[in-house]
Amino acid sequence: LDGFSHGDADKKVRKALLKGQKHVEKMCSNALAMICNMTDTDIANEMKLKGTTTNRKLREDNSEWPEWLSAGDRRLLQSSTVRPDVVVAADGSGNFRTVSEAVARAPEKSSKRYVIRIKAGVYRENVDVPKKKTNIMFMGDGRSNTIITGSRNVKDGSTTFHS
Repeated sequence: LDGFSHGDADKKVRKALLKGQKHVEKMCSNALAMICNMTDTDIANEMKLKGTTTNRKLREDNSEWPEWLSAGDRRLLQSSTVRPDVVVAADGSGNFRTVSEAVARAPEKSSKRYVIRIKAGVYRENVDVPKKKTNIMFMGDGRSNTIITGSRNVKDGSTTFHS
């Protein structure tokens, strides 16, 4: 809804969408209430009919990693020595001075992880990662040392729809 301007025509469309949104919210709320009201016995009986047990665990391997994370990505995140493809440094000691420059030079639709190391410093820029720039990994020098901060607001023409 934030993608609409604040003109009169868009206000009418926005109002109609908000009205429909209230209906959807009520339907979702009702569905959740029905699910919450199901008793443990009902769930157990349903599982019994399907041939499953009630003590089923969500993850059998007790892994700290989500199931969708590949083994290669797990190794990359656990590694103490990740080799970056490029280095960003505000002082000019790296390949690029801004994160946006490094993202722009990253390959499109890459099947290989592209690691951008961002050295300690404050980077005042709005970093946009286009859809075609896939498999990009940012690696900083710690959350209190490497800071990327931007400034977007409605007054300057930005909306949450385009962010």
